[in-house]
Amino acid sequence: MSASPPPVGEVCCVFTDIIDSTKIWEYNQGAMHAALTIHDNILRTELVNFDGYEVKPLGDGFLATFSKPESALKFCLSTQRKLWGVAWPKEILDYTIQSAYWNGYPTCRFRGLRVRMGIHFGVPFTCSPNQQTGRMDYYGYTVNIAARIHREAKGDEIALSDDFIVELYRSQTGQKISVNYLTHQLRTSITSVLFKDEEFRVRSKGLQSLKGVRSPLHIFLIVLRSANRE
Repeated sequence: MSASPPPVGEVCCVFTDIIDSTKIWEYNQGAMHAALTIHDNILRTELVNFDGYEVKPLGDGFLATFSKPESALKFCLSTQRKLWGVAWPKEILDYTIQSAYWNGYPTCRFRGLRVRMGIHFGVPFTCSPNQQTGRMDYYGYTVNIAARIHREAKGDEIALSDDFIVELYRSQTGQKISVNYLTHQLRTSITSVLFKDEEFRVRSKGLQSLKGVRSPLHIFLIVLRSANRE
């Protein structure tokens, strides 16, 4: 697990999970077990590299927190790069080829496990050590929003909230701006300083109504170009 201390107060919450994990388990349990070990090792290594705090594993994904927005986004970007370059078990590659065929996609688009991620920034209602794990856990509306935001992403995508982008801008410039001031061009300029255009591209899902969230939220996506997605 990551060695960084748990952040408190304002935090960046990151949720991750694997697309189609249940179907892959059904397809080949042995290969999925091996692939999940690779996946977990990559995420935990990158958490250490970018000063993230592993809150807890969530079956086929993780909840992690960061004190710095740059670290949270760099973690997601680096992890997506690493996942794309992995030598996955042959059975996992066979599944992704078949899955692409079943869904009418060119087979070159997918290889191996595909992970979606989401980042939100705010103040959790409370945080306290989990009695079972001994790890700091986080609760409340901010965490719930982060969980909903990550579900707006697809495989190889990172979903960002406007609150996170505003905090990233404040961290970069020392200036605060209103969420209402954000445009697609400004969102792109704030986030793209951390990656190369040939590696990732950006797109917007616009305002989305999320389950359990009071008002629609704008969802901004960073997409791994290696996935060759339309």
